[in-house]
Amino acid sequence: MTHSDDSCASCKAITESLNRLRKDIPNLKVIADSFENLFLQIAALKESIPLIQPHDSEIDVASFVQGVPILKNLEVDAPRDLFLDSANSIIPAMQKCFPGIGDALEKFLDYVRNKRLISSGFMFQDQAGSSKMLDEMAKDLGLQSDLITFIMSLVSKPFAERISESLTPLPESLIWKKGYCPICGSWPEVSFIRGHDGKRSLRCSFCGHEWGFSRLLCPFCENDDQTKLELFYSEDRSFERAELCQECKKYIVSLDTRNMASDPAPEVAALGMIYLDVLAQEKGFTPGAICTWNVIQAPRNDFS
Repeated sequence: MTHSDDSCASCKAITESLNRLRKDIPNLKVIADSFENLFLQIAALKESIPLIQPHDSEIDVASFVQGVPILKNLEVDAPRDLFLDSANSIIPAMQKCFPGIGDALEKFLDYVRNKRLISSGFMFQDQAGSSKMLDEMAKDLGLQSDLITFIMSLVSKPFAERISESLTPLPESLIWKKGYCPICGSWPEVSFIRGHDGKRSLRCSFCGHEWGFSRLLCPFCENDDQTKLELFYSEDRSFERAELCQECKKYIVSLDTRNMASDPAPEVAALGMIYLDVLAQEKGFTPGAICTWNVIQAPRNDFS
Protein backbone atom coordinates (compact mmCIF):
# COMPACT_ATOMS: atom_id res chain seq x y z
CA MET A 1 0.00 0.00 0.00
CA THR A 2 1.28 3.45 -0.85
CA HIS A 3 0.00 6.86 0.11
CA SER A 4 -1.96 9.00 -2.33
CA ASP A 5 -2.58 12.71 -1.84
CA ASP A 6 -6.35 12.30 -1.63
CA SER A 7 -6.36 9.22 0.60
CA CYS A 8 -7.57 10.81 3.83
CA ALA A 9 -8.32 14.03 5.67
CA SER A 10 -5.48 13.36 8.11
CA CYS A 11 -3.00 13.14 5.22
CA LYS A 12 -4.09 16.54 3.95
CA ALA A 13 -3.74 18.09 7.42
CA ILE A 14 -0.29 16.52 7.83
CA THR A 15 0.90 17.86 4.46
CA GLU A 16 -0.42 21.35 5.21
CA SER A 17 1.22 21.38 8.64
CA LEU A 18 4.57 20.24 7.27
CA ASN A 19 4.43 22.89 4.54
CA ARG A 20 3.76 25.53 7.19
CA LEU A 21 6.67 24.19 9.25
CA ARG A 22 9.03 24.43 6.26
CA LYS A 23 7.96 28.05 5.76
CA ASP A 24 8.14 29.08 9.43
CA ILE A 25 11.38 27.27 10.30
CA PRO A 26 13.42 26.73 7.11
CA ASN A 27 16.14 24.94 9.09
CA LEU A 28 13.70 22.09 9.70
CA LYS A 29 12.96 21.50 6.01
CA VAL A 30 15.26 18.48 5.83
CA ILE A 31 13.60 16.94 8.91
CA ALA A 32 10.11 17.62 7.51
CA ASP A 33 11.10 16.10 4.16
CA SER A 34 12.51 13.00 5.85
CA PHE A 35 9.49 12.27 8.01
CA GLU A 36 6.67 13.32 5.69
CA ASN A 37 6.25 9.97 3.95
CA LEU A 38 6.36 8.06 7.24
CA PHE A 39 3.60 10.21 8.75
CA LEU A 40 1.51 9.94 5.58
CA GLN A 41 1.90 6.18 5.37
CA ILE A 42 0.76 5.73 8.98
CA ALA A 43 -2.25 8.02 8.46
CA ALA A 44 -3.28 6.38 5.17
CA LEU A 45 -2.92 2.88 6.60
CA LYS A 46 -5.03 3.81 9.61
CA GLU A 47 -7.82 4.98 7.32
CA SER A 48 -7.69 1.72 5.36
CA ILE A 49 -8.20 -0.44 8.46
CA PRO A 50 -11.79 -1.20 9.49
CA LEU A 51 -12.72 -0.17 13.02
CA ILE A 52 -11.28 -2.80 15.34
CA GLN A 53 -13.57 -3.80 18.16
CA PRO A 54 -12.22 -5.79 21.14
CA HIS A 55 -13.90 -9.14 21.76
CA ASP A 56 -15.50 -7.74 24.91
CA SER A 57 -15.86 -3.97 24.73
CA GLU A 58 -17.14 -3.73 28.31
CA ILE A 59 -14.78 -1.41 30.18
CA ASP A 60 -13.66 -2.66 33.58
CA VAL A 61 -14.54 0.52 35.50
CA ALA A 62 -13.08 -0.69 38.81
CA SER A 63 -9.69 -1.34 37.21
CA PHE A 64 -9.82 1.84 35.15
CA VAL A 65 -10.23 4.14 38.14
CA GLN A 66 -7.26 2.37 39.74
CA GLY A 67 -5.09 3.34 36.77
CA VAL A 68 -5.32 0.22 34.59
CA PRO A 69 -5.51 1.12 30.85
CA ILE A 70 -8.55 -0.20 28.98
CA LEU A 71 -6.66 -2.49 26.61
CA LYS A 72 -4.95 -4.26 29.50
CA ASN A 73 -8.22 -6.09 30.18
CA LEU A 74 -9.54 -6.46 26.62
CA GLU A 75 -8.52 -9.01 24.03
CA VAL A 76 -7.73 -7.46 20.66
CA ASP A 77 -7.20 -9.08 17.28
CA ALA A 78 -5.61 -6.71 14.79
CA PRO A 79 -6.29 -7.72 11.15
CA ARG A 80 -3.60 -10.23 10.23
CA ASP A 81 -3.93 -9.75 6.48
CA LEU A 82 -3.16 -6.03 6.79
CA PHE A 83 -0.12 -6.37 9.02
CA LEU A 84 2.21 -7.27 6.14
CA ASP A 85 0.80 -4.34 4.15
CA SER A 86 1.75 -2.09 7.05
CA ALA A 87 5.31 -3.44 7.17
CA ASN A 88 5.70 -3.13 3.40
CA SER A 89 4.67 0.55 3.55
CA ILE A 90 6.22 1.73 6.79
CA ILE A 91 9.63 0.04 6.69
CA PRO A 92 10.74 1.80 3.44
CA ALA A 93 9.53 5.11 4.91
CA MET A 94 11.56 4.43 8.07
CA GLN A 95 14.65 3.73 5.97
CA LYS A 96 14.55 7.32 4.72
CA CYS A 97 14.30 8.62 8.31
CA PHE A 98 16.90 6.27 9.77
CA PRO A 99 19.47 5.33 7.11
CA GLY A 100 21.83 4.20 9.86
CA ILE A 101 19.61 1.21 10.66
CA GLY A 102 18.69 0.43 7.06
CA ASP A 103 20.12 -3.10 7.21
CA ALA A 104 18.20 -3.87 10.41
CA LEU A 105 14.99 -2.61 8.85
CA GLU A 106 15.55 -4.82 5.81
CA LYS A 107 16.13 -7.84 8.06
CA PHE A 108 12.92 -7.06 9.92
CA LEU A 109 10.91 -6.79 6.73
CA ASP A 110 12.30 -10.07 5.38
CA TYR A 111 11.43 -11.74 8.68
CA VAL A 112 7.85 -10.51 8.56
CA ARG A 113 7.46 -11.51 4.91
CA ASN A 114 8.86 -14.99 5.46
CA LYS A 115 7.39 -15.76 8.87
CA ARG A 116 4.16 -13.82 8.24
CA LEU A 117 4.13 -12.50 11.77
CA ILE A 118 0.69 -13.10 13.26
CA SER A 119 -0.44 -9.56 13.98
CA SER A 120 0.25 -6.42 15.99
CA GLY A 121 -2.37 -7.26 18.60
CA PHE A 122 0.14 -8.41 21.19
CA MET A 123 1.69 -4.93 21.29
CA PHE A 124 -1.30 -3.47 23.12
CA GLN A 125 -0.93 -5.66 26.17
CA ASP A 126 2.83 -5.23 26.29
CA GLN A 127 3.63 -1.51 26.17
CA ALA A 128 4.95 -1.47 29.74
CA GLY A 129 7.31 -4.44 29.53
CA SER A 130 9.35 -6.71 27.32
CA SER A 131 7.65 -9.16 24.99
CA LYS A 132 8.78 -12.74 24.68
CA MET A 133 7.86 -12.63 21.01
CA LEU A 134 9.94 -9.51 20.39
CA ASP A 135 12.87 -10.94 22.34
CA GLU A 136 12.78 -14.11 20.25
CA MET A 137 12.57 -12.06 17.09
CA ALA A 138 15.56 -9.95 18.17
CA LYS A 139 17.54 -13.13 18.89
CA ASP A 140 16.66 -14.63 15.49
CA LEU A 141 17.76 -11.46 13.72
CA GLY A 142 20.79 -10.74 15.89
CA LEU A 143 19.45 -7.28 16.77
CA GLN A 144 18.82 -5.39 20.01
CA SER A 145 15.41 -5.90 21.62
CA ASP A 146 15.01 -2.11 21.97
CA LEU A 147 15.47 -1.70 18.24
CA ILE A 148 12.95 -4.44 17.40
CA THR A 149 10.45 -2.92 19.82
CA PHE A 150 10.93 0.50 18.20
CA ILE A 151 10.38 -0.86 14.69
CA MET A 152 7.40 -2.96 15.72
CA SER A 153 5.76 -0.04 17.50
CA LEU A 154 5.76 1.96 14.26
CA VAL A 155 4.51 -0.90 12.10
CA SER A 156 1.75 -1.46 14.68
CA LYS A 157 0.91 2.23 15.09
CA PRO A 158 -1.87 2.42 12.44
CA PHE A 159 -3.65 -0.46 14.21
CA ALA A 160 -3.19 1.16 17.62
CA GLU A 161 -4.68 4.42 16.39
CA ARG A 162 -7.61 2.62 14.78
CA ILE A 163 -8.34 0.64 17.94
CA SER A 164 -8.17 3.84 19.97
CA GLU A 165 -10.75 5.43 17.67
CA SER A 166 -13.05 2.43 18.14
CA LEU A 167 -12.97 2.88 21.94
CA THR A 168 -13.40 6.64 22.11
CA PRO A 169 -14.90 8.93 23.16
CA LEU A 170 -14.80 7.51 26.66
CA PRO A 171 -17.86 7.96 28.92
CA GLU A 172 -17.70 11.30 30.74
CA SER A 173 -18.15 9.47 34.02
CA LEU A 174 -14.73 7.83 33.66
CA ILE A 175 -12.04 9.99 35.21
CA TRP A 176 -8.38 9.35 34.38
CA LYS A 177 -5.65 11.08 36.37
CA LYS A 178 -2.54 9.27 35.19
CA GLY A 179 0.21 10.55 32.89
CA TYR A 180 0.15 7.40 30.74
CA CYS A 181 -2.53 6.69 28.16
CA PRO A 182 -5.92 5.45 29.44
CA ILE A 183 -6.35 3.38 26.27
CA CYS A 184 -3.05 1.54 25.77
CA GLY A 185 -0.84 2.60 28.68
CA SER A 186 1.90 4.27 26.61
CA TRP A 187 3.58 7.52 27.58
CA PRO A 188 2.63 10.84 25.93
CA GLU A 189 4.66 12.38 23.12
CA VAL A 190 3.41 15.97 23.39
CA SER A 191 1.45 18.23 25.71
CA PHE A 192 -1.11 20.76 24.43
CA ILE A 193 -2.42 23.89 26.13
CA ARG A 194 -5.79 24.79 24.62
CA GLY A 195 -8.89 26.93 25.12
CA HIS A 196 -9.53 30.17 26.98
CA ASP A 197 -8.98 28.42 30.33
CA GLY A 198 -5.65 26.97 29.21
CA LYS A 199 -6.39 23.35 29.98
CA ARG A 200 -3.66 20.80 29.35
CA SER A 201 -4.05 17.61 27.35
CA LEU A 202 -1.55 14.86 26.55
CA ARG A 203 -1.31 12.92 23.29
CA CYS A 204 -0.33 9.25 23.39
CA SER A 205 2.84 8.34 21.52
CA PHE A 206 1.41 5.01 20.37
CA CYS A 207 -2.35 5.14 19.81
CA GLY A 208 -2.77 8.91 19.43
CA HIS A 209 -5.45 9.26 22.13
CA GLU A 210 -5.64 12.61 23.93
CA TRP A 211 -6.68 13.06 27.55
CA GLY A 212 -6.77 15.89 30.08
CA PHE A 213 -4.03 16.17 32.67
CA SER A 214 -3.09 18.65 35.40
CA ARG A 215 -0.66 21.40 34.43
CA LEU A 216 0.92 21.14 37.89
CA LEU A 217 2.18 17.55 37.61
CA CYS A 218 4.95 15.74 35.75
CA PRO A 219 3.20 13.07 33.64
CA PHE A 220 6.03 10.60 34.16
CA CYS A 221 6.57 10.63 37.94
CA GLU A 222 3.62 12.77 39.16
CA ASN A 223 6.02 15.18 40.86
CA ASP A 224 4.07 18.26 41.97
CA ASP A 225 6.93 20.23 43.51
CA GLN A 226 6.88 23.39 41.39
CA THR A 227 10.50 24.13 42.27
CA LYS A 228 11.46 20.95 40.39
CA LEU A 229 9.33 21.62 37.31
CA GLU A 230 10.74 23.93 34.66
CA LEU A 231 9.58 25.39 31.36
CA PHE A 232 12.32 25.78 28.76
CA TYR A 233 11.69 27.78 25.59
CA SER A 234 13.08 30.18 23.01
CA GLU A 235 12.05 33.82 23.49
CA ASP A 236 10.91 34.17 19.88
CA ARG A 237 8.79 31.00 20.03
CA SER A 238 7.53 31.04 23.62
CA PHE A 239 4.41 29.06 22.65
CA GLU A 240 6.67 26.03 22.11
CA ARG A 241 8.17 24.68 25.31
CA ALA A 242 9.96 21.76 26.87
CA GLU A 243 8.47 20.81 30.23
CA LEU A 244 11.37 19.53 32.33
CA CYS A 245 11.16 17.54 35.57
CA GLN A 246 14.20 17.68 37.85
CA GLU A 247 12.82 14.77 39.90
CA CYS A 248 12.79 12.06 37.19
CA LYS A 249 14.97 13.94 34.65
CA LYS A 250 12.42 13.44 31.90
CA TYR A 251 10.78 15.99 29.64
CA ILE A 252 7.90 16.43 27.23
CA VAL A 253 7.52 19.07 24.52
CA SER A 254 4.48 21.31 24.84
CA LEU A 255 2.53 23.49 22.42
CA ASP A 256 0.33 26.40 23.57
CA THR A 257 -2.23 26.78 20.78
CA ARG A 258 -4.31 29.59 22.35
CA ASN A 259 -2.94 32.35 20.14
CA MET A 260 -2.28 30.30 17.02
CA ALA A 261 -4.24 31.01 13.84
CA SER A 262 -4.70 27.27 13.34
CA ASP A 263 -3.56 24.16 15.18
CA PRO A 264 -1.01 21.93 13.43
CA ALA A 265 -1.98 18.34 12.71
CA PRO A 266 -1.59 16.53 16.04
CA GLU A 267 0.35 13.74 14.31
CA VAL A 268 3.25 16.11 13.59
CA ALA A 269 2.89 18.86 16.20
CA ALA A 270 5.94 17.69 18.15
CA LEU A 271 8.18 17.46 15.07
CA GLY A 272 8.36 21.24 14.82
CA MET A 273 9.77 21.34 18.35
CA ILE A 274 12.64 18.95 17.67
CA TYR A 275 15.07 21.78 18.49
CA LEU A 276 13.70 21.61 22.05
CA ASP A 277 14.36 17.86 22.12
CA VAL A 278 17.98 18.54 21.22
CA LEU A 279 18.38 21.27 23.86
CA ALA A 280 16.60 19.29 26.60
CA GLN A 281 18.74 16.22 25.96
CA GLU A 282 21.89 18.33 25.96
CA LYS A 283 20.84 19.49 29.44
CA GLY A 284 20.74 15.86 30.61
CA PHE A 285 17.02 15.10 30.28
CA THR A 286 15.53 12.12 28.43
CA PRO A 287 12.21 12.07 26.55
CA GLY A 288 9.37 10.44 28.48
CA ALA A 289 8.30 8.67 25.29
CA ILE A 290 10.63 7.58 22.50
CA CYS A 291 9.27 8.84 19.17
CA THR A 292 10.54 8.85 15.60
CA TRP A 293 11.96 12.37 15.88
CA ASN A 294 13.52 12.37 19.36
CA VAL A 295 15.13 8.94 18.88
CA ILE A 296 17.76 10.72 16.80
CA GLN A 297 19.03 12.34 19.97
CA ALA A 298 17.87 10.00 22.75
CA PRO A 299 20.96 8.37 24.30
CA ARG A 300 19.15 5.22 25.46
CA ASN A 301 18.16 4.49 21.86
CA ASP A 302 21.51 4.69 20.17
CA PHE A 303 21.03 1.46 18.23
CA SER A 304 24.68 1.09 17.28
